[in-house]
Amino acid sequence: MAATQPKFSAAPLDKVLEGIDLSEDSAPQRRAGDDARALFERLAAAGMAIDALKVAAAALPKREAVWLALRCVQSLANDATPPVQRAALDAARAWVDEPSDERRRATNDAAEKAGLDKPFGCVALAAYMSGGSLGPPDVPPIPPAEFLCGVASGLALEIALRQVPRAEANAVGQRFLALAREVDSKPAPWDAPAAASPAPAAAPASTRSPRR
Repeated sequence: MAATQPKFSAAPLDKVLEGIDLSEDSAPQRRAGDDARALFERLAAAGMAIDALKVAAAALPKREAVWLALRCVQSLANDATPPVQRAALDAARAWVDEPSDERRRATNDAAEKAGLDKPFGCVALAAYMSGGSLGPPDVPPIPPAEFLCGVASGLALEIALRQVPRAEANAVGQRFLALAREVDSKPAPWDAPAAASPAPAAAPASTRSPRR
């Protein structure tokens, strides 16, 4: 079986980094000829999980970027997570499962209610910024900038990591990095090959006695 084609963007690194606010400490990690994957791994190895995750979110296709942010933030939800925050994740998940414009628009309201200072709200915002129009359906389209979905996904990951207790931050960061590698290298559920159709059942043998 052929290996899955990694999904990190093949666009020039400068294009991938458009709009991303990386830390000053990340600059020495860049090398001439880097692609997004090389920079992601170098930042991860240097202990700069937030910067690495921002690069990953910007480099992945939009649906995968939202899916990554959703999976990471969902892993931090617990019984104390307010319903409005869970609703933002549910709205983003609904769009990931079926990226229709109706579901995309629903994420905007969910993001505003959850708050953009929370990772849950930023996940929903990332879905909203994935395409379509930012204006009402009855006005000429106002498309979001191409980089905004990745930026919002990366912001969700940054806020989530910064809100984790210091003693847990490294372990959670490593888990998020592992999920980024998984999303990059493995088929998404919507890309997985459909299960093979079962072979038609054999016609039942006739119960009639043969003519003599």
